[in-house]
Amino acid sequence: RKVGKEDLGYWRAPNPWTHLAPYSPPGEFLGKDGWKLLPEAELNRAEHEVEVRRGEVVSELFMVRNNTEKPVSFEPKVTAEIPVRVRVVSYILPANGVWSPMLLMNRRRVTAPAGQNLGLWLTLDARNAADGRTYPVKLEFAGRTVTWNVKVEGSMDGVPEPWMYPYAGPYPRESSWEAFKDVGFNMIRFNRVPKRYLEKYGIRMLVGMPGAHVGVSVQEVRGLIASAAKLGLEPEDYCWYLIDEPGPESIPTWMDMAKTIKTAEPRCKLWCNLGFFAPAAKWWDVYFPFMDMWDIGCPFRFHFTEKPEVAGYVKKLGELKGVKLIYDTLDIGSNEKRLDAPQDQINIAKLAIKWKRDGWAVFSFCFGSPWDNAYEGNQDTAVSIYPAAYGRTIMTRNTEAAREGMRLWRRARQEGK
Repeated sequence: RKVGKEDLGYWRAPNPWTHLAPYSPPGEFLGKDGWKLLPEAELNRAEHEVEVRRGEVVSELFMVRNNTEKPVSFEPKVTAEIPVRVRVVSYILPANGVWSPMLLMNRRRVTAPAGQNLGLWLTLDARNAADGRTYPVKLEFAGRTVTWNVKVEGSMDGVPEPWMYPYAGPYPRESSWEAFKDVGFNMIRFNRVPKRYLEKYGIRMLVGMPGAHVGVSVQEVRGLIASAAKLGLEPEDYCWYLIDEPGPESIPTWMDMAKTIKTAEPRCKLWCNLGFFAPAAKWWDVYFPFMDMWDIGCPFRFHFTEKPEVAGYVKKLGELKGVKLIYDTLDIGSNEKRLDAPQDQINIAKLAIKWKRDGWAVFSFCFGSPWDNAYEGNQDTAVSIYPAAYGRTIMTRNTEAAREGMRLWRRARQEGK
C-alpha cells in the first residue's frame, strides 16, 4: 500500500520500540487495538522537534516507504554539530517464524525495496551538548532533506546512573567493551580483567567470583581474593554470586557460604537473585534473616506486587540496605528476538522506577553463540549484541531500548519520582 502521493513517503515513527515490519503503515502499534495511524500532516514533513537534556542520548526512527515498483538506493548524509549515528534497521528470522527488526547495521548506501519500508535509526548524542541550545540535525537522502531540531533544555549533570547488569560480559574484542560502555551497562559477568578495565569502561562491579562453590572454606575464599588482588581488584570491585535463585531449601546453604565469605573478608559483597515469585508468609521467618545478609539484592520482577498477602515481604524489600535491583529475563530462545523485546527493556526500567530500585538486570545480552539454530538442543541463543567481521560489534534495538530505559530512570530520579 502506498504512503502519500510521491514516489517516496517518509515519516518519523511515534514510538521506535513497538512493532515494525516492511509493510507497516505510518503510526504506532497498540497491540489488541491495532494501529494508531499518523495524520496526513505528519507524512513527508521537512522538520521535527526533539526535546533532550544535556547528558542524554535519544533514539529516533525514520521510516521511508518506496511507493515505486523498483528498488530505490541512496546514501544518507547527516550534518550536525552533535554526534549522530544513522543505522539501518535489519531483520532476523527467529524460530518463532516472525520476521523481527533487531540488528542496527552501519551502511554507507541503503536500499528501500519496491513497495516496502526502510527504517533508519538515528542516535542523537547530547552528552556534551550545551544547555539552552538548539542543534539542527539535517538528514539528506534521495534528493530530500529532513531536519530534527534538537532542543537542549536542562542538564543531567550530577544525576546518578542506574546499576545495570546485562547478565553477560563483553565479547573479547574492544568494540564489544566499547558498546557496553556506550549503552551504559556498568555491571558485567565476572571477567578476570585488571582493575584498569573497570576504570576505562565504566564498570561499577563484576558479578560472580570464579571458584566460589558450595562448601567453600575460609582459606579458599582468601585465596580467591588474593588472586583477584593480583589484577588490582579490591573486594569492593566484585560480588559473590553464591546460588542462583535460592529458595527455602537452599537458603541455609547460601547463608553458610555467606558467613564463610564474610569471615574471610568482611568487605566482600554478596549478590542474591531470587526466582519468579514472592514467598508466602509462612516462609518469611526463613527469608527475612537471609535478606539481611544481601549486599546486592535482585529479585525477579514478579516479586514486586501490590497483592496484600505479600505486602510485608515487599515492604521488607524496600527497606533493605545495599544495592536494590530488580530483574527480568529475555530468556535463551526466541523471546529475546520477538517484536516486543525492545519494549520489555523499557518496561523493566519503569518497574524499577515504580518500586524505587537502584537499577535492574536483564538476562541476557550476550550468552553463548549468537547465531540462530547454532545448537540443535538450544536454538536461538539469547544475544542482543552480535560480533561482526573485522572485530566490529553490532548493536540492536534491544541495546538502544536498554539505553532508553536508563534515560527514563535518570529523569525520574532527577524529578524525585
